[in-house]
Amino acid sequence: MSKGTIVCVDDERLVLLSLRDQLTRLIGADYEIELAESGEEALELFSELTAAAIEIPLILCDQIMPGMAGDELLIRLHAQYPKTLKILLTGQTHLEAIVKVINSASLYRYVCKPWDETDLCLTVREALRRYTQDKQLLEQHAALLQSERRLRQFLEAIPVAVGVHDRWGQTYYTNQRARDLLGNDLLPGASPDLPYSTYIAGSQQPYPLEQLPGIRALQGQNSTVDNIEIERDAQRIPLEVSADAKLAR
Repeated sequence: MSKGTIVCVDDERLVLLSLRDQLTRLIGADYEIELAESGEEALELFSELTAAAIEIPLILCDQIMPGMAGDELLIRLHAQYPKTLKILLTGQTHLEAIVKVINSASLYRYVCKPWDETDLCLTVREALRRYTQDKQLLEQHAALLQSERRLRQFLEAIPVAVGVHDRWGQTYYTNQRARDLLGNDLLPGASPDLPYSTYIAGSQQPYPLEQLPGIRALQGQNSTVDNIEIERDAQRIPLEVSADAKLAR
């Protein structure tokens, strides 16, 4: 099954056919190869492929062409298809055009004409590998965001106060129950600098700081206590507090 289409652009038909033959030997049937003999034709081809939901991992484009030059084409394509990697083929050292494309179209690489087939094949292979890796990273990132959204929805709905803190005890998440119970302040046991007074349940005796689960978690110990009360707005609130040392590292 094809992984997408590689587009080659050059105003010389023989060069295009030679490029297609070399790429075919390199990638076989993994990718389709489409040819365009001008920048305008390439723009139309991209539009057609996109409408057909066909991926375009890579474009190889000549710099010197009648009408639209290669750098102009790649810049225009980058605005619409930023994920497509771009290789510029140039018969001369057009430094200004190369710098322009690097800055405006995230040029992957330029290859001098006439090119060395081995060098070109290595460049194309690495570009396709890069495209695949970038795609996988984006998919993994999207999956992580979706998983995080589902976890947050679950945590927001449960009737248990949950707070997440870093290894220094700083809060970076509290669920709705925790916010209802403690406002927007830190949960007890999360940091030495507690926003509320803590007591041993049923007494006026302050709760030992070193025994608070959050403090013990920062020292590598899991713990749960059910004899803590905090004082908020002149009221005593009984709590059961748990902390996991693995999450504090």
